[in-house]
Amino acid sequence: MKQSKAYIEIMTGGGKRITFNQINTCKVVTSLHTLTDTCTITVGRRRRWKDQDVADLTKLIRRGDSLTVKLGYGNAIETVFQGYLNDLKVI
Repeated sequence: MKQSKAYIEIMTGGGKRITFNQINTCKVVTSLHTLTDTCTITVGRRRRWKDQDVADLTKLIRRGDSLTVKLGYGNAIETVFQGYLNDLKVI
């Protein structure tokens, strides 16, 4: 059985590269009616970045940061979304 893999890369306005390889959910919607793609990602509340616990992602990433989402199984990972962060909600 192949294991699903996710790779999320965010480039901040300050030039920092933030990556996540574990997500809860990811939904990519491609629409010809709006001519845009949208991606909704849910990550766990507690994240680690550079060996530090990060409780609030809004301190690291902001609206306008570039975002790349790669998903797949086993070694077959492909880019499913490239765009910019429009909204960030901490629940």
